[in-house]
Amino acid sequence: MSIIVAHALGTADVVTIMSHSAGWIGLVTVILSAIKVNDVNLYSASLGLATALEGLSRRKWRYRWLTLLLGLTGTMLSVLGIIGHFVDFLIFLGVLFPPIAGIMLVDYYVLRTHRTLLDATRCQMRRRRLGSAGRVSWPG
Repeated sequence: MSIIVAHALGTADVVTIMSHSAGWIGLVTVILSAIKVNDVNLYSASLGLATALEGLSRRKWRYRWLTLLLGLTGTMLSVLGIIGHFVDFLIFLGVLFPPIAGIMLVDYYVLRTHRTLLDATRCQMRRRRLGSAGRVSWPG
């Protein structure tokens, strides 16, 4: 349906389509949904960055400052026009990660070079977790 409306109006702009087809209620819906999506993205990015920084520095970071830093950085990058390089970024990821995953899969399933080591460490961890009386004792 949205493709038909876009062709009828002669535009691919979501804001124009919603304002022409649903009026101001559609426009408010588009704006609020964009705010919500960006809010969720900022929240998950700040949690991910905080976890990475805590793992690297062994120090607790304040979420509020990380969120502000990421929000300002994202706003500046969008003002500078980073969206124009988004397709290049996706192509880079598509070229980088499939060969790495392919090598790992071939090594594990076809060559089986490290499979015995992985199986041995798995058994060793299982034995370590089970105590002498069958109780679970976690290392640490």
